[in-house]
Amino acid sequence: MVTFAIVSGDTTGVATVGINGLLQKIIVKISDFTTGDGSVDVSLTDHGDNTIFSVSNLADPATHVYTVSEPLVNEVNVILGFTNPTASETVTVTLRGV
Repeated sequence: MVTFAIVSGDTTGVATVGINGLLQKIIVKISDFTTGDGSVDVSLTDHGDNTIFSVSNLADPATHVYTVSEPLVNEVNVILGFTNPTASETVTVTLRGV
């Protein structure tokens, strides 16, 4: 699980997670924007920087659940994009698999 705490002025975030196995579910939980409105983009890349998952314009507050089947070796990069740098929020990305 990776939690991004976005504060005013942030536009991106990146975290590297060690993973070996089959990724089966991606859960993106977005808190309520404290000021303004905006949207969140989430992408996952493998250790070769190949995009294996990408979703854009997620609204708040919500929990978005995606079912995938992606074998991963070594690590995955969780990349967050945020379209309204005047708002603050928390985005939690949970990766589940075997």
